[in-house]
Amino acid sequence: MTTATSGSPGVPTDPILRFFRFDHLPKDLQKISRPFAELAAKVVLMCPPSAERTVAFRKLLEAKDCAVRCLVPEWPDFADQWITMLAEANAELDEGLS
Repeated sequence: MTTATSGSPGVPTDPILRFFRFDHLPKDLQKISRPFAELAAKVVLMCPPSAERTVAFRKLLEAKDCAVRCLVPEWPDFADQWITMLAEANAELDEGLS
């Protein structure tokens, strides 16, 4: 069994739990993400380490990511920002190479 390396000796944990953190998210996204983190914590406490537990974590993480993305701003806005950012980065790179 993997155990915590600091803070809570002997308390079961798993490296994948870091992906269930939600404190860095805006409040509205925390609301949808928190229940997945709580369930992941229950899984690590109730299920022994195994291939099936790993699969459970991965599927839970996938579901959490999908639920969070449902509330992320519309794709076209993000795509426009991303394209602008890439164009600026390419221009800076081109300047540095000439």
